[in-house]
Amino acid sequence: LLNLLLAGAGAAAAAGLFEIARKLSTVPYIVRQSFQYVLAPLSSAQASADRTAIGPLYHFATRVSTALVIPLAGLITFAGPDILSVYRSEASAALPLLALLCAARAGEAIVGPSGSVVEMIGHRLLPSLNSLTAFPVWIVLALWLTPPLGALGMAIAVSLGVLASTWAAAVELQISDRLSPFDRKLFQGLAVALVGVGLMALVFTFVGGALGFAINMTLWPATSWLALRYGLTREDRLALG
Repeated sequence: LLNLLLAGAGAAAAAGLFEIARKLSTVPYIVRQSFQYVLAPLSSAQASADRTAIGPLYHFATRVSTALVIPLAGLITFAGPDILSVYRSEASAALPLLALLCAARAGEAIVGPSGSVVEMIGHRLLPSLNSLTAFPVWIVLALWLTPPLGALGMAIAVSLGVLASTWAAAVELQISDRLSPFDRKLFQGLAVALVGVGLMALVFTFVGGALGFAINMTLWPATSWLALRYGLTREDRLALG
């Protein structure tokens, strides 16, 4: 689509930058997706036996994915110049795209594996509806923003399309089964994770270079540990060993 909407060599360059950013932004997605694969069969089994038991599973997966994905997305964003340096120097232009796509993955993590839960507890048509919601958001924004903004416009369109689908599933769970991903522990873990990401941003802005990269690599596991410590209940932590 980038090659169709943009002209000449600029189209190929934009497509290349977008592909680099997209692949790197899948690292936080892999962490979140692991909870999707685990929770889907559990939700299906629990729905058959006791529908009320799905709530604790959903909350557990959402808290853990929030505590792990948001610091990781922050690391990839604010260590982005160092990560992109493994490519040619021109790849540094992909940093804004990488930041947007990682932010979308972090926004997905906050509502946990809502899409899998919706599908596995018997709402067969809703996943298709969510895709049909996300597609026009993506395509309209892509057609509107890509010609003036290039790859950045496509990154905005993809990010908002991704969020439209996952947050729609969370809203559907709230309406159909009174299942909400939000509770006090989630907000505690989210607050800790955002503070850690904010510190990474300050290091990126005021330190930078090899020292900044080293500091952020230290902040990342510390933020993840603290987000797990304060974002999980005692039962959650015992479940993780």
